[in-house]
Amino acid sequence: MHGYFIFELDVFDRAEFEKYTSIARPLLAEYGASIVVNSTSIEHLEGDWKPSSIVIAKFPSVEAARAFYDSTEYRKAAVLRDKSARSRGVLVESQ
Repeated sequence: MHGYFIFELDVFDRAEFEKYTSIARPLLAEYGASIVVNSTSIEHLEGDWKPSSIVIAKFPSVEAARAFYDSTEYRKAAVLRDKSARSRGVLVESQ
């Protein structure tokens, strides 16, 4: 079973967010992950959820996703993310 991070992001400081992505993207690769969705082109269908952008990362397993998220390197990068964007995220297990 794969692990998927699904994150809603509202970036308010693009320059600072680019610093975050320059660290996070290589780390994702180290943990065997790939970005399967990274989009601001979102059509609202139902409810009150209206994200400005969505990112979905696919990991080989939930354990690999958790190891990435809990890693010292990612925790440091997440500080940059939190300075530059509001985010909400979940970890989902699926095929």
